[in-house]
Amino acid sequence: NVDRVNIVVEDQLYCINILNVYDGTAFDIGKLGKSFKNLEEEIRNGFRFLSRYERRLEDLHQHYDLMLQDKTNNRLKILTIVAAIFLPLNLVAGIYGMNFDNMPILHWEFAYHTILFFMATVVIVMVYFFYRAGWFK
Repeated sequence: NVDRVNIVVEDQLYCINILNVYDGTAFDIGKLGKSFKNLEEEIRNGFRFLSRYERRLEDLHQHYDLMLQDKTNNRLKILTIVAAIFLPLNLVAGIYGMNFDNMPILHWEFAYHTILFFMATVVIVMVYFFYRAGWFK
């Protein structure tokens, strides 16, 4: 808010200075040289203000880009975690989803529960790994 007020005040001061300098100065040759010097000074001030605004806009643009990159990185981090957890589960489900009769533990009484337990263990280990690595912060 202070920057906004400062910008408005400087712009108004700049306009007032221009009006004061050129108010009542007709084409008097004696005052014309002084008017051109004042005009040159005001133009230099204008360029300084413009360069300051340009730097401010560049800073704001960089800050905005950093915010977008941070959001994108967070989304990609979540997608990476989800993909890393479900990839081994898809592999196990794909292998045991094949219709082969000669697969290990296929006809065993506790095969279904064992595979579910194995899959749950993989999920827990992966979540623990990502938690320890600091991916959930």
